[in-house]
Amino acid sequence: MAYINEIAVTYRLHLARLPKRSTRTDYSKRLSMLEQWCSMHGITRVEEIDFLQFLDWVFYDRGVSPRTRNNYRTWCRSFCSWLRLSPNPMDDIKPMKEPAKIRQPLSATMLRSIKEYLVLHDKHFLLAVMMEYYCFIRPEELRHLQVGDIDVKRHAIHVRASISKNGKAEMVGLNNGIVSLMRELGILRAPKDWYLFSNRLHPGKVRLDSRAFRDRWARLRKRLGIPSEYQFYSLKDSGIRDLANSAGIVIARDQARHSSIAVTNKYLQGRDRPVHTETVRFKGAL
Repeated sequence: MAYINEIAVTYRLHLARLPKRSTRTDYSKRLSMLEQWCSMHGITRVEEIDFLQFLDWVFYDRGVSPRTRNNYRTWCRSFCSWLRLSPNPMDDIKPMKEPAKIRQPLSATMLRSIKEYLVLHDKHFLLAVMMEYYCFIRPEELRHLQVGDIDVKRHAIHVRASISKNGKAEMVGLNNGIVSLMRELGILRAPKDWYLFSNRLHPGKVRLDSRAFRDRWARLRKRLGIPSEYQFYSLKDSGIRDLANSAGIVIARDQARHSSIAVTNKYLQGRDRPVHTETVRFKGAL
């Protein structure tokens, strides 16, 4: 088995060929953390790595959440598969139980107050808020969208494979209200290769900083007195909940680009899950 420093060089060359930049960045970060742990323990060869001890160090010493620890476990499994280790040493390492998420979906009252404020004070941020709520486009994808990705005739947004989380090109339904707002703001008249959100959240040549939506949301939340458990991503949770209750969970699954209804269900707390009309109309034998 090769030395860790040699393996790391080859693995980073492998990462450089992956299509999605966020994956390359994330995996490289995890590799660096493994290299740091190996250096601390004087480990120089791959066969000397105890991946369970590494995960314990990440969790207990680095103080990460159970979810982050599980993400490291997933990466370790992928890394061991890339190394062609057989059996995979991760087979016997189980994921940790994750606590219920702190992030909460917004109430209808909160959503109305957000819209009322932004209509008066910041319509460009309102556009981002509406796209998160209606289109379920992840913030990292949102800042990479270009004007040319908007297809008004088809009422759709083209999420390119290069910016999509799962590396697949997909189409997302575009709400009528969003189209109207885009026309009002002159978004669709901008050059097609401009980013939809650039400086001041206007279309432009420069891609928006990754913290922009979060920071703008924090200021809005503070002004409206909305607690911290309601995050910018809560708009997606809220939109999935409301679409599932209005049009059904299958429609919500497809709009959210989830692989299964089980994934969509994770976004719905018990009280938010839709009651299917079929169960209301069902006449059993009793």
